[in-house]
Amino acid sequence: MKTRLSYYPTLEVKNDTKDYHIDGSWTWTNMPDPKYDYADDNDDGNDDEMEAISRRQDSMTTSRYNVNIYWQVLVDGAHKMKRH
Repeated sequence: MKTRLSYYPTLEVKNDTKDYHIDGSWTWTNMPDPKYDYADDNDDGNDDEMEAISRRQDSMTTSRYNVNIYWQVLVDGAHKMKRH
C-alpha cells in the first residue's frame, strides 16, 4: 500500500524589504502538476510574494527542480525586469 504524503512541496519567495516596490510578474516550475500563488502581503497593490507548489507530491522523482520567478522592480520611476 502506498502512503500518501500530507504535505505539498513549495517554494516561496517574498520581498521583505520596504526600500523599493516590487511586483511579481510570473512564475514557472518543472515540478509535477504545479500551482502558482501570488500575494500582496503589505496591501500596496503589488504581488510581493510568489509561490510554486506541486500538487502531485507522489510524482516527485528527483530532489532537484527548477523554479523561475520574474519581478518588476520600480527603479527611478520605471519598471525593470529582475529574475530570481
